[in-house]
This record gives sequence, structure tokens and C-alpha cells, in this order.
Amino acid sequence: RKGRDSKDRPHRGSLITKAPDEIKSTDKSLIKKVADMKPKQEVRSRYNNYSTGNFDLEGFISKHGIQVQERADFSGGKKIVLDHCLFDHSHKGKDAAFFQMDNGAISYKCFHNSCSSYKWQDVRKMYEPDAYNYQDRNQGHSSFGTKPVVKQVSEEQKQKEINKKGEKFLEFSSIKEVDRSNLVYIKTHIPEIDKKIIGWLKGELTVISGLSASGKSTILGQFALNAIEDGFKVGLFSGELQAHRAKNWIQLQASGRQFTTPTKYDSVFTVNEKHKRLIDVWIKDKLYIYNNEYGHDFVQMIKDFEDYIVKNSLDLIILDNLMVMQIDALSSNNYGAQGKAVQALSSLAKRRNVHILLVAHPKKTTSFLRAEDISGASEIRNLADNIIVVHRCNKDFKVRMAEYFGEAEASKFDDNTNTIEVCKNRDIGIQDLMVGLYYEVESKRMLSEPYENIIYGWQELLDEPLPKIPDMKPDLDAFANEKPFQVDKMFNTTDGAPF
Repeated sequence: RKGRDSKDRPHRGSLITKAPDEIKSTDKSLIKKVADMKPKQEVRSRYNNYSTGNFDLEGFISKHGIQVQERADFSGGKKIVLDHCLFDHSHKGKDAAFFQMDNGAISYKCFHNSCSSYKWQDVRKMYEPDAYNYQDRNQGHSSFGTKPVVKQVSEEQKQKEINKKGEKFLEFSSIKEVDRSNLVYIKTHIPEIDKKIIGWLKGELTVISGLSASGKSTILGQFALNAIEDGFKVGLFSGELQAHRAKNWIQLQASGRQFTTPTKYDSVFTVNEKHKRLIDVWIKDKLYIYNNEYGHDFVQMIKDFEDYIVKNSLDLIILDNLMVMQIDALSSNNYGAQGKAVQALSSLAKRRNVHILLVAHPKKTTSFLRAEDISGASEIRNLADNIIVVHRCNKDFKVRMAEYFGEAEASKFDDNTNTIEVCKNRDIGIQDLMVGLYYEVESKRMLSEPYENIIYGWQELLDEPLPKIPDMKPDLDAFANEKPFQVDKMFNTTDGAPF
């Protein structure tokens, strides 16, 4: 692992296992590329509101409350070691620092690969978003450089803005309270979660994460069907599934085990054509699946989704997942692009009053998966109104959960196949809520109770009696005949059932 040498994690020796047969000189253009990375001196220009003198880095640190571990001089400047990385607070222990050269040039560096793309300019814009947008004006100096240019606005424009947004500062007693009963929530249909967080509040963004094969796509399909059952309309992007496979998945989940038929392949079930047609009729005009043939360009996709939200009055948007979206055009570095993408989605949710469920994959981890393990920019976690983690209750989960929460807490989920965890809920403040689920192989459903029978509206279209749900009681005769058990006698209880 990366990091300092310690007793618990000592550095180990390494060796070269592979090398080219011929060692060639490094191309000059590559060396120049590295040289060009040297920090440039910050000077006042039409894009930068600095004075011509050195930037007051210490004043900047003090003003924004940035925590410092230590300061040290080195040849050519000084190094200011921070308490943690400014873009990922989990990166601690001398892993991030400012460097200020004697000529005034400033740079920022986090030594973790995931944050290596961040520069001083990214830090500056994070704390002072308009730092590089002001025009070049000589209007005196503040402690941090030139004062920003104040844009002149006419009285008529000011009045229009006030009429649209209200006063810039609100008098406390004039703020209107919001009646929670008037807020629109989309129920998850997982009773314990709906009891705690009510459901997905329209106008918010939820980030869903989980390890591979944990059940993220499965639970999202069910959220879509549950929303449709309650009268909401859904837009779905499934970047890793072709449209026909996504439809097949939804059909199985809408059917339930009593309407599925096994195939010659293990754990593969199907729905008969008659019931598929009824499901199509029920879902018509309620679920729209994005056509992947149009590509995954983020800007175009969000425009398309917004058009469909307006055109078809969509309520719930499901995006599976962020990692397959093409976001390169949003920023020169991937983390910056991810941050802007999540900002755009959060803005879209509020602007169009929809709820957005966004899947974001986690980093590789050997410990119990937490919200902090979601891969990518910190804005993914910070801007999310809810963070949900889906776990698969395999051996690794049980061991890691016991290490994190203790054996007693982990044992509560011994009978579950999956769990869904609310790690963050901005509306009510719920966190660390873990709910056990049961995966039903025949229908790909996640059930709140074993053998729970979820009935969707398409079944009302049936012109035939509902088939009997398969009897899930154990066959005691067959059970008794299995080794190592030996039955000497059989008894009957008062109700005639085998005992």
C-alpha cells in the first residue's frame, strides 16, 4: 500500500520484474511536457484579480480556515503541509501541501493518484469561484489582491430580479414555512426505509453505490416499478444493458415468481408472451428507456432527459451509471468533470422538480464499504441529498461488517441475501440505517420479507384467475429422508399436519 512506513504497514522490498530489451533516450517533447508543469507565477491579468505583487497565500489559508500541519523551507521556496487533502478529506498525514516559490508561483499537490489532477487553480476556484472571471481593472487592493469589478446593474434590472427571486436577504419572520404534507415523495416500497426517510423527495439527487454484483441495478428496476405503481412516470438510462435486456429484467420483476417459467438454463426464468403484452400495456407512457444508440455524451443526454421531463411530465430519473457517461467536455480533468456533472444533475432535479437516482461505483476497498469509498470527485458525495449503499450479504460482507459494527450487529443479517443502507439523508437526517432484503431468483426482485408477494397493476388486466403462489413450506418427508437424519416415528398434531 501507499503511505508512510509504520509498524502496522511496513514498507516492503520491490524488484523489477519486467524491462524493455532496449533502453531508449526519452523524447525531448516528453521532458518539455514535464517542464511545462512547473507552477507559473500568478500575476494580474484580465482573467485574474491579483495585484502585480506576490499572492498572500497565508492570508488565503487563514481566511478560509484551511488546517495546516507544518511549514518548512526548501530550496527555492516554502512548503505548507495540510491536515488533509482539500478534495478528499480521507487523504491525511502529510499527503497534501501548498508550495510557494520565491518568485511567487504557487502550486497545490495531493500525493494520491485519485487527486493528482488537482492544481492550485482548482483550489482557488473551490473557495473563490469567480477568482479568474474578473476583468482587469485597477481599483485598489484588498489583502488578497485586486478588488473584484462590481457589475453595474440598472434599477429596472434590480427590480426584475427582486420580483423573480425575492429580496436578497430575507427577514426571518417573513420566511414561509413548508407543510411537509404538501411535499411530494416517491415511495421506495421498502417499509422500514419509507418509515424513516418517507421516500425519494422530488427536487433531490440520490447517489447509489455498491460493489460489483451487490444488486444496484436490481433494486433500481424495482424502484422504477414501484414508482409506476404509485402513478409516477420514470425515465431510465442503463449504460451497461441494451434496451431489450433492460426490458426483460423489468418484465421479470413486474411478474413475480408465480408468473415466471424456468428455462433449461440454471437460474434463468422467462415470462410468457401473454403476460408480457399485459405488462407492456400497463407500463405504456409510464417508463421511457434511453436509447444507447445515441451515445453516452453527458451534455446531450441531460438535454434529452430535460426535454422528456417537460414533454412527458417525468417524476423519477434513474441513471445507471456515472462511470459510463462521457463527461470529458465538462473539464480538463476527470474529477473536475465529475464534479460539474453532479452539479448539473443536482440543478436539474431542483429546476424540474424531479428525483434523480444516480449510480456511482466505489473504489476498490478491503474494508466495509462506506460512503467515503464512492469513487471520484468529492462533489459526488457532497451534493447528494441521499447516499444509498447496496450490499450483498456474502462472506466478505459478514466479516467486514463484524469488524466495523461488531458481531452482534452483523448477525442480524445472517438470513438476508442483500442489504440496503442509508448512509446520508439530508431531508430528515437519517444515517447508518441498514435494512435486510431477500433476493428472489425467479423474478429478480428484492423482497422485504421472504416470499413476499408484490402485486403490480398489470395483474388487474388479467381475464383469468391468479395462479396459486407456489407452496414454499418445506417438504418434511423428503427432508426426513435426507442423511444424516433418521426418523423412527411420525406423529400428527391436532390440526393433522406432520410434526
